[in-house]
Amino acid sequence: MSCIEICAGAGGQALGLERAGFSHTALVELDRDATQTLRLNRPDWNITQSDIRRIRAGDLIAPGDTVRLLAAGCRARPSPWPAGNWDPRMNAISSPTCSGLPLSFARVR
Repeated sequence: MSCIEICAGAGGQALGLERAGFSHTALVELDRDATQTLRLNRPDWNITQSDIRRIRAGDLIAPGDTVRLLAAGCRARPSPWPAGNWDPRMNAISSPTCSGLPLSFARVR
């Protein structure tokens, strides 16, 4: 079964999906370091470093292809950060790069 993963991070969820029998049609991640990690560990995967708001479904799948799962690895809550170093981009509720994106992406036909 095929899947697309957005907000893929360094690939933890992707590895779990792979072990569950999914093959990734595409993965999208904004963070440069996480994207490099993905490319290093899985050079054969189709990995795009981009803000998901700038990606269209046609950029990720060929016409006529079927994708069975849209996986989104957006954080539900922030990671613990040292005092004074909080990065609001890591909060999926307020993040301009993740808030509501799975629903927005799912609307693409």
